[in-house]
Amino acid sequence: MPPTPAPTRVVITGAGSGLGRALARAFAAQGARIAITDRDLDAAAATLQAVEAAGGEAVLTDPDLP
Repeated sequence: MPPTPAPTRVVITGAGSGLGRALARAFAAQGARIAITDRDLDAAAATLQAVEAAGGEAVLTDPDLP
C-alpha cells in the first residue's frame, strides 16, 4: 500500500475482523485517523485497541443509526 498523504481520515465498515481489521491497522500505520465500525461492537472495540496500541488514532462508531 503506498503512503497516504497526511492528514487522512478513513471510515472502515466491517473493521471488527478480516480485511476491515487489516485495513484499519495498515491505514493507522501510515498516520491516518480512522472511524471504526462493525455490527459486532466488541470486535470493533478490539480493533480500536489494536490500532491505539500501535500508536494510531481511531474512534469507534455505532453502525445502528436511527
